[in-house]
Amino acid sequence: MQHQFAGFSIQTQHFFALCLLFHGGLKLAMVLGLARRIKWAYPASMLVLAGLVAWQIHHFSVNGSPMLIALSMLDTWMIALVWREYRLFDITA
Repeated sequence: MQHQFAGFSIQTQHFFALCLLFHGGLKLAMVLGLARRIKWAYPASMLVLAGLVAWQIHHFSVNGSPMLIALSMLDTWMIALVWREYRLFDITA
């Protein structure tokens, strides 16, 4: 994998590093809220993930990196999982 990133410019490498750090930080905050079963964390998490998907798709249209599509697919899957848990939360509450 390191060879794949070696062809990227230093600016592109910094962009991906910041993107992944930001992405991971937001997901960590989401996981903490969801693990504590805070009800407002479910819709907030879905909103944050939808924003990330929109941002990633925009950047994909600019630089065409397939890594952003992969992250978008992962985030879309996460939205579906959070939605499923939110529905179960409403049933059991």
